[in-house]
Amino acid sequence: MPSQEQRLHGCASVTHETAVDKLRTRRPPTLIVWGQDDAIFPADGARPYLRDLPEAELHLLDTGHFALEDKGDEIGALMHEFLGRKLRGPSSHR
Repeated sequence: MPSQEQRLHGCASVTHETAVDKLRTRRPPTLIVWGQDDAIFPADGARPYLRDLPEAELHLLDTGHFALEDKGDEIGALMHEFLGRKLRGPSSHR
């Protein structure tokens, strides 16, 4: 069994292209929450994900790079609602 350090190194060695290729082929349910005013990762960087994941949900929030600190309750509610829909699935009768 690999050590935690080996697992972390393995994760870090995955290239961006490899990750994007996996997203394109597997198309997992995806929630994208981004700070509209993020100066480090500008909001325009979120939109290309929608080309590769056309069913993804994108929410641009009125915040910057530290969205989770600033809008934690709002992000938590988005995650809860998203997971509730995705985990229930279309055949659920809850």
